[in-house]
Amino acid sequence: ACTWFSLYALGATSMWVFIITLGRDYAVDYLREVRFYATGRHGFDQLESHFGWLASSRFMRGSYATLKVAVWVALLLQLNGSVVVTMLGLSPVTINNLVGLTVGVCLIRAIPYLNWYPIFPKARPV
Repeated sequence: ACTWFSLYALGATSMWVFIITLGRDYAVDYLREVRFYATGRHGFDQLESHFGWLASSRFMRGSYATLKVAVWVALLLQLNGSVVVTMLGLSPVTINNLVGLTVGVCLIRAIPYLNWYPIFPKARPV
């Protein structure tokens, strides 16, 4: 979330990207902490739903990390007015779509944690 705030401060993205990623990070960290105190299990060992792979699989974590780094580099190159952005054919619209995709994946990776919250009917104690 700090990188998104830095990019916002530089004028490369809008504030909603920072707010959504920060909110998701805090919500997931809070749910993990509550779950740890309830069960004594750490991190990805807590995920039991059918969607647990969205947050815990190495493929998903690696893909998300790669996507974030690629978007951050593209935003910084665009901000700098680099010729590389033009050579790669990345228009501002394409880069904004990649930012939206990154935020979408960020939110999708929070789905396994929703199973824990009591208002959802499928929530089950462990």
